Amino acid sequence: MPVPRSSSPISKRRLLREEAHDAIRDAILSGAFAPGEQLDDQQLQEWLGVSRTPVRDALNALAIEGLVETAAQSYTRVIKPDPADLRSAVQALGALMGGVLRVTEPTLTPEVRSQLIDIVDLAAREHPDREPGSHLTTMLELHEVLNAQCQNPVLQHVSSDALTSLGFRLRATPSTQLFSPDTLTQGYQALRTGLSEHRPQLASLALESLHLIAPGRR
Repeated sequence: MPVPRSSSPISKRRLLREEAHDAIRDAILSGAFAPGEQLDDQQLQEWLGVSRTPVRDALNALAIEGLVETAAQSYTRVIKPDPADLRSAVQALGALMGGVLRVTEPTLTPEVRSQLIDIVDLAAREHPDREPGSHLTTMLELHEVLNAQCQNPVLQHVSSDALTSLGFRLRATPSTQLFSPDTLTQGYQALRTGLSEHRPQLASLALESLHLIAPGRR
């Protein structure tokens, strides 16, 4: 298991398990630890400059977050998402962020509202068949900006964890076959209208439709 060369031993000003968690998580999200790669406790200890306990605590937390999977006395490895689960991951993210948008939209400042509309316009121009990576990055940016404005701390915490885990799953299993051009075009138009006209329900339903949640099935 190669460890990232650019990292240095972690600081001891925070709890060691927190520092270890953040370092390993960042390595997973950056691709330094690839999907399916086994994570060796001893190599992680040497890389991070800590003992086994904080490393194990960090890996257990990452397993709960859905970034690693473990089998007792067998292996610990970065998750390798199953493409068959992609639709479910997209819908889960849409259901959560649709709720975040509904409760957050009334509190948006004009500046943030304008920023979100600009992101929606950019996503609408990025065709997922030609630019799947860019399109996904733009959509996740929309979620991150929106989540940062959420004034419900419990919802914000839950959605933040989900963005990390589900965003990783989507990046690790890119697919363009789930999204039809008509669905995206209509969804972005409705989302823009909802944000522009201060209509949280319309905006929320549009965001959910962009994540393959059919309005008729609500």
